[in-house]
Amino acid sequence: MSRSNTDTFLSSGTERKVTTIIPLGGGDDASVVVFFHGLTSPDASPEPTVEMAELLDLQSLADATNTIILLPEAPLRDAFGTQFYLWDVEQAGDADLVLFDDLRSCVAEAWAVDLWRFSAMGFSGGALFTTVVASNRADTLATFVEMSGGSDIDVILFDEPISRWDTPARVLPGLLFSGGANDVWPNTSFKVVDFVAATDTLEQKLIDGGHEVVRCSHNSGHTITQEEYSLTLRWLAAHTFGEPSPFATEGLGDDADWCVGTFPQ
Repeated sequence: MSRSNTDTFLSSGTERKVTTIIPLGGGDDASVVVFFHGLTSPDASPEPTVEMAELLDLQSLADATNTIILLPEAPLRDAFGTQFYLWDVEQAGDADLVLFDDLRSCVAEAWAVDLWRFSAMGFSGGALFTTVVASNRADTLATFVEMSGGSDIDVILFDEPISRWDTPARVLPGLLFSGGANDVWPNTSFKVVDFVAATDTLEQKLIDGGHEVVRCSHNSGHTITQEEYSLTLRWLAAHTFGEPSPFATEGLGDDADWCVGTFPQ
């Protein structure tokens, strides 16, 4: 039985849409994950948050882990000669960061959630915005996960690198995935964004900043694999705000063949 709904609310004076998925237990003492979808167009995905929730069966995830999952919709913007749902990865304004703040406040007012287990994750363009969130809102996050994301990317259409990693208020654990030679956008013949290179950059910045980081590499391209999804679920469930990553002491187990961890003492 679905306990999800998609509504709009005002944030920074603008109507914003969010899909909210409530676990079987009703939300009390639930962890919270804000999931940022990737770049897409209204023609391809008229309801990107609903489609992501259905594709990944997020209702089952919410029920199994007692997690409220919030999927906000990116602003509709003109880019690359057409319209896209695109997050503010160039950080030209703060409306999307304020949206994140508003979501956190709203979920805490509506349910007795566990804000010590409040996390952010994203795929593709949503992962690139997760970099922005983790840089600027680290004091609210237990952890963050990026599926084909990265940081500090030079894109010809922008004057400055997008998805800059700025030194955050505190260190926090991060889980990073990339998908090999075909993990690019829009395609291998025209690489506007190379997500492996971008994730390399972010990984090194995290290591240099003393963050706990696990980097995982698959060869399935620009997609979310089942193995990636399964590890993400375990990672999110394992982390609490301000506490060391359990992966530092327990190790990577069966994931050690495709993941590498860096855990500063």
